[in-house]
Amino acid sequence: MNYLYMVSGKPDWTQIMVSYIANRVGRKRINDEFMSARFPAGTFARIDANLREREARSDFIRLAVDAEIARREGASGPPPAKKKPAAPSDQG
Repeated sequence: MNYLYMVSGKPDWTQIMVSYIANRVGRKRINDEFMSARFPAGTFARIDANLREREARSDFIRLAVDAEIARREGASGPPPAKKKPAAPSDQG
């Protein structure tokens, strides 16, 4: 729960009002999967050196991941779908 503490009243700072702020407020998430990753020393400097004007580092990394996934899927095709094991037959 998030609470916003607001001082109400005129110059009298002794009255404090607490109001609840719903978590639904704001825009809808567009990138809602989260992953933390560690990179070798110097990687961020190399990324920063290759950023386009006004491009964020996170956008660069997302594009790089998408490009690598597309490259790998194009080379071997998408991974095969897992088949469900066959149910044992009642014909004994």
